[in-house]
Amino acid sequence: MRRILKKIAPLPEKQRKDRFTQLLILSGLREAENVVIREVKNMSLEMNIMENSFLKGIYIDGEKRGAIRMLRRQLELRFGKLPKWALERLEKADSAMLERWGEKLLKAEKLEEVMPKPRSKRTPSSQ
Repeated sequence: MRRILKKIAPLPEKQRKDRFTQLLILSGLREAENVVIREVKNMSLEMNIMENSFLKGIYIDGEKRGAIRMLRRQLELRFGKLPKWALERLEKADSAMLERWGEKLLKAEKLEEVMPKPRSKRTPSSQ
């Protein structure tokens, strides 16, 4: 790993980022990503995840999943088991909506004050 990283380090920035990404993907397949990360730190090499289109997407998705998990836990602690509609809304929400709901949770007395229940869809036969 060290030899590979030493060959990657002097490359121009774009090539270096691409090779780091490839190495991280391959190391993940071999369950060796911790070795790569440790060696990168030891060599004082820097890589900004947000400048790498592949890793940025993974990071943003993970951040959203964590926000959903945290907000769900907080809602359940406050209001008990969440109904199906609330779980579905959590899964479909974007990051900005999750943040707004998190802020509303601080003052809400009931779940519907945090996230309004969706209106039922009426079918022609139910009218």
